[in-house]
Amino acid sequence: MSARTNAALAVIAEIPAANARPSPEITWVEIARRAPQMASTMARYLDQLAVSARPATVTAVDLTLRQFADCVTMTDPTCHSMTLVKRSHFEDYKRWLARRPGIALTAILTLAVAIGADPRAGARPGRPVVDDLVRGDG
Repeated sequence: MSARTNAALAVIAEIPAANARPSPEITWVEIARRAPQMASTMARYLDQLAVSARPATVTAVDLTLRQFADCVTMTDPTCHSMTLVKRSHFEDYKRWLARRPGIALTAILTLAVAIGADPRAGARPGRPVVDDLVRGDG
């Protein structure tokens, strides 16, 4: 197993059991501290989404992106940009979500829709949302 995989598994193992009291979600301020470029890209995406989506959709995507960024920056501190996100980050996120209390599979699907990806296959190039996220991350 690689050092990154071992680090990811260690972080995932620290997540409390499903019957434990949930901790507060990560804030954009904390994400910006860990990965300013990723936070900026995600914020621009949310601003664009707010133009055409219902408020509840924007709220759901906001939470999902924060959770994804939290997982990515905790399991791989070198991943500070959307251009560095790989399939393994999505796989880590799915395992991370499975260990979180009160988090449903819908979070994975919300993220997949937000970034224009198939949650079973990872990101696909040429999708408008992916292009928007990556282009803003350069």
